[in-house]
Amino acid sequence: MVGTVGGTAAVDPADAPGSGSGPRSRPGTSTGDGRTARAERSRRRMVEAVIELLEHGELDPTAQQVADRAGVSLRTVFHHFQSMETVLAECWRVQYERHWEGLHAVPGEGPLADRVEATVQQRTAQFERIAGPRRAAVVWAPRSPVIARGLESARCVLRSMLAETFADELAADGEPEVLLDALDAAASFEAWDLLRRGQQRLPDAHAAALRRSLLALLVPAHPDRP
Repeated sequence: MVGTVGGTAAVDPADAPGSGSGPRSRPGTSTGDGRTARAERSRRRMVEAVIELLEHGELDPTAQQVADRAGVSLRTVFHHFQSMETVLAECWRVQYERHWEGLHAVPGEGPLADRVEATVQQRTAQFERIAGPRRAAVVWAPRSPVIARGLESARCVLRSMLAETFADELAADGEPEVLLDALDAAASFEAWDLLRRGQQRLPDAHAAALRRSLLALLVPAHPDRP
């Protein structure tokens, strides 16, 4: 299920339970091609419906909710997907293509303040984009190995990005692993969500807190670097 592109985990529906369970058509016929195209459009409409539900705070949507939002019957949902886990695995794949595939570490060269600012802007924007589906993934992870592995891989990617961006500061620190742990915690989705949802803070407030945290952690590690 988990594929890695640039270190980022993606859900591969081919490895998810029940994937590929949609209708099959005989190749080489225009009728078959038309059925395949319609089936793909239906699947995509249902996946988009789930993503919309997640983005609106419905973290554990039912198949009936998906059917209603997509404008299809409940039977159609389970004709294309064997379970809700399979639907969510497909949503994870779509989210990866949209929001993770082009995400790269801030380059490790240049002034520390510039790298911190670029990291702050990147994390704040990324977490705002993925918030709903990411929260839902936490709900589903205990019952879905597919989503649990995807979450863990995403966390590893975000950590490795910090290690690349702040490699010089980590190398200069007496306890680089401890410093990386602190950076990882400060720049995590969980820290963002605590401020944004738990304390109802605005994006700028999170950015300010993250900026201050990163600078406080990194400047002592490399005090002579601007």
